[in-house]
Amino acid sequence: PLAGELIAYRKAQKAASTYYKPMLDFVDYRGRIHPGFRPHGTKTGRLSCAEPNLQTIPADYSLPGILDCFIAEPGYELWSYDLSQAELRVAADYANDETLLEHLATGDVHTATAMAMFGRADEGFRRLGKVLNFGLLYFMGPKKLATQLKKAGEEGVDDQIAYTLHQNWHQTYSNIR
Repeated sequence: PLAGELIAYRKAQKAASTYYKPMLDFVDYRGRIHPGFRPHGTKTGRLSCAEPNLQTIPADYSLPGILDCFIAEPGYELWSYDLSQAELRVAADYANDETLLEHLATGDVHTATAMAMFGRADEGFRRLGKVLNFGLLYFMGPKKLATQLKKAGEEGVDDQIAYTLHQNWHQTYSNIR
């Protein structure tokens, strides 16, 4: 029981130091925060948010009370959107890559990629599919791919294996190049 209480305390402490207290620095005279959104705020061209970064707020209720801190002004509503694999969807449409479009339509493109490339999609292979999908979409080369796969827990990946995976992904989604 004590361990459970300690874990709950640490979670609350982390929430306070990471989310609640820092947000107070951005509250205006009306009790509102106004984050800055940058359409091309990352090196890869992805949307970013700062001061405060609302993209790091958990979308679920894993952090008790965090979503309750966001209250719409009277007469307004707050909406939340998750652009599920937005970059992959834009690339597939732009390149008219029928295989990627078909895989996106399955509901889990990373599982579909793993099945297409490895013939299986358990959690480890799905993770490989995800690293490949997002990494190669943003022009990750074989050396960087090997590094990223090792970070994802794939210890046995060397440059040659990464090169082969790189080539196979581009063969699977041949119009993306």
